[in-house]
This record gives sequence, C-alpha cells and structure tokens, in this order.
Amino acid sequence: MWRTTGQKTKLSAPRLSGEKRAPERMQETLACRGRVAVKGLHGFLHESIPASLGPLVSRRWLSICAGTCRMAREAAKRGESESYEVTRDKVAEDVLLPENRLNILRRMEAGLFWGAWLDLPCHTNSPARRGRGIPGQQPGYPRALRSKDHPMGIEGLTEGEKIDVELSNALGTFAKDLLRARKAFLARRGSTPTPGNFQIPVGLENPWRSWIMLHDDLKDEIAEASKRGLTDVCAFGAVSRKRTDLVLWGSTGVCGEVSLFRLCSSRGGFCDFSKKKHDELEGKAGKFFKTAGSAAYPPAFCKAVVEVFAASASSGL
Repeated sequence: MWRTTGQKTKLSAPRLSGEKRAPERMQETLACRGRVAVKGLHGFLHESIPASLGPLVSRRWLSICAGTCRMAREAAKRGESESYEVTRDKVAEDVLLPENRLNILRRMEAGLFWGAWLDLPCHTNSPARRGRGIPGQQPGYPRALRSKDHPMGIEGLTEGEKIDVELSNALGTFAKDLLRARKAFLARRGSTPTPGNFQIPVGLENPWRSWIMLHDDLKDEIAEASKRGLTDVCAFGAVSRKRTDLVLWGSTGVCGEVSLFRLCSSRGGFCDFSKKKHDELEGKAGKFFKTAGSAAYPPAFCKAVVEVFAASASSGL
C-alpha cells in the first residue's frame, strides 16, 4: 500500500562527467511508481501493517538500487521501508542526488534504519563481461570495462562507457559512506552486541567475482565485514544457478534454520534443490543478455534476507 502525499522537489540530477546527461539506457525503470514520501523524505515509501517487533517498527528498512523493489516490499511487511534508484529523470528517487544522499547518511548515522540492502548495479562490474577490450577475452560477450589491474575502469573506454563506469563507481563510494555512517552510529552508542542493543545489518550483493569488491573506496569496508560468502540463488527458487557474492555487516547471515549462504553442486547441470536442469545464462534471449533477465531476486531470497536481518537487528547479533 502506498502513501503518496507531498510533491516532488524540483532539483536537477547531478552530472557525473562534464555536462552530458547519462544516456537513456542508464535511466533505470522502477517496477513501483510513487511520489515523494511524507516528512520531506525522498524516494519511495513502502508501507504495510506494522508487525509487533518492538524497536523495528519505529525505524525503517532501506533499499538502494531497489530494481523491482521486491526486497523493500518484503521488508514493508514488518513496518515501513523506503527504496531508491539511480534515476536521472526522477530526481525524488535518485540516491546520488546530493540532498537525498545527505538525508540518507544523516539518518543512518542517527540509527533510524533497522536494516539496509545494497543491490548495486553489476552491468559494468560483472565477470560476464569478457568480450573484446582485454587481451585473452572472448568474442560474443559484452565488452569488459574493468580488469584486475584497473577495477575502477580500463583505459580506452568510449564516452558512454565512461559515464556507465563513473556512475557505478559513484555508487560504490556512496556504499562506503553509508557503511561509515553506520559505523559512526555504532561507535557513539557502543557496538558491543547485546540483547536490546540493536545492530543495523547491511548487505551488499553482486555476482561472484564482481569487480565491485575491489572498488578503491569500498574494499577496506568489505575487509571488515561480519561475514562474506557465496550463495547460489537457485537455492531460493531461481531457475538458473547464478552464483553470487554476499557481504554482510552486523549479521552472520543465519537465523535458526534459515541461512543466506547456500550452494548447489549443479551435478550434471541439475539443481540440488529443485532437481530440475538449470537454465544457462550464456548468450542472449532475443535482444538482451540472459544475465540481465535474471537480475530480479527470487521472492524466497528476499524473505530469507529480511527474516535474518530482523533477527540480527533485534538481538544485536
């Protein structure tokens, strides 16, 4: 259910490179439509009837680069949640707009979120980009924009590629700022995990071997994470195996029998969980690469993340 009071603030989206605007293909399309949330906040506000979860009800869930908003809508079952994207034509939802960015960081430092999920775009960071551009790479795949020696972008990029890479780099820097704002909150109130001394669990997800993990501003924060590991999304109902890298702060990723870290052997190409053959993510389906079509999280994965994070936030573990 939406609460859509208020009007959009008339602000211009920031320019990341020269005077050019990000191309139309970078203007993410949101599955959810809405207006500026109440109390002067920006982004989308997702609401449902609050569950009886004590301190979680008075704070909010935060989704960055929310895409289909599945994670944010799942979190909304426990109270309120808000989500942001990178939208050059919808300034109210643009997480990189200076006003929005500062608003989020200040509230994180004040402890006004009970959990956050960073689904940073992987299209410039994905190892599936192994086409022309780097010696030894393969034809028929998207051009590689990064390398081990140049995780912030290789040389010789086109103007459009530079915009894409710079945008992704800016999101990585924002993620670092968000994690440091969380760290500042924990330092002020004491970070010793005890019952009633709530944590703010934060998760970052990107494909296995994603270059985002070597981001100049983010790699030190990743090194200090509470837990980092791999999971196969087929364990949560996806039709492809799609191994992905999870980095968690303030959570072990486990709550009772629910674990975010589940691997599939894919023996013979068959899924350990569904017992069906995996869909391959190689090549294209029509005009689009198959990896793009698998970007949305399975509902069961969203449910597991929110359940684990709610437990971590409530217990301080």
